[in-house]
Amino acid sequence: MGFNPTEAFYLFNHSSACLLSSFFDFRGPMSTVSTGCNSGIDALGQSLRLIQLGLVDAMLVVGTDCELVPEIIAGMNASKSLATRFNDDPGRASRPFDLDRDGCVIGEGAAALVLEAEPHAVNRGAKCYARLAGYSVCSAGRNRRYSPNNPELDLKPSVRAMQSVIEEAGWQAEDVDLVNANGSSSVLYDRLEALALAEVLGQSFSETRIHSIKSMLGQHGAGSSALQAVAACLSLAEGVVPPTINYESPDPACGPIRLVTKAESCSPKSVVTHSIGFGGFYYSCGAFAALN
Repeated sequence: MGFNPTEAFYLFNHSSACLLSSFFDFRGPMSTVSTGCNSGIDALGQSLRLIQLGLVDAMLVVGTDCELVPEIIAGMNASKSLATRFNDDPGRASRPFDLDRDGCVIGEGAAALVLEAEPHAVNRGAKCYARLAGYSVCSAGRNRRYSPNNPELDLKPSVRAMQSVIEEAGWQAEDVDLVNANGSSSVLYDRLEALALAEVLGQSFSETRIHSIKSMLGQHGAGSSALQAVAACLSLAEGVVPPTINYESPDPACGPIRLVTKAESCSPKSVVTHSIGFGGFYYSCGAFAALN
């Protein structure tokens, strides 16, 4: 049976970027960021650096993945990462920070953002939603010593990533109005994230609004953090915070977290997004600011 040589083009990881470049006739820098669940925000952060260096005026940033395949499902099942307690009621299965959570729910989705220098956006009359005020990523290195069976929560890389992005944005901890959390419904990582947020936000922790869109959308791999970025921009532009559903029993191990459980109208001026790379090897953050 013969093999069509053009099929190979559609099988490698960089094909999506190539197809988009061809379709839109892009002639500038092009790359594929493959950092798992953090890929979307990492691509946005790398684009930010290109703009800050004056190398480009604008970048199209897309986060997408294909999670619903046997290999991914088998791997996540083997690692006991998937929710199983609510198989008969799947709408309740993804429950970030809830005491009865037992794993994440796989979803599929994608998100795209146009990031551009302010003068370029103004000159073309673009509708702007928010300003990307900072980006950071921090790996755990040899400190990544915990496992689902023998957890040892090392908060340092997560704390460092969040503190760095807040510092780049020129904020103090108390200036953060909203956190779009990783909140994957993982027993281990939700607790790690809550404890890290408590350390970063200090006395503001119990008052700062926190939410997870994964409660409704599931875990989308590379699309997740791009969807988080879109949600952050829309919260700033529209003044609405999406809810974290299925939060019924607070987990004492997560501390006095102020989780938004119903869509809430407010006027946030600053949003931090936080993403955890699967396996706990790295942590990525974005700082998004309102335009006025």
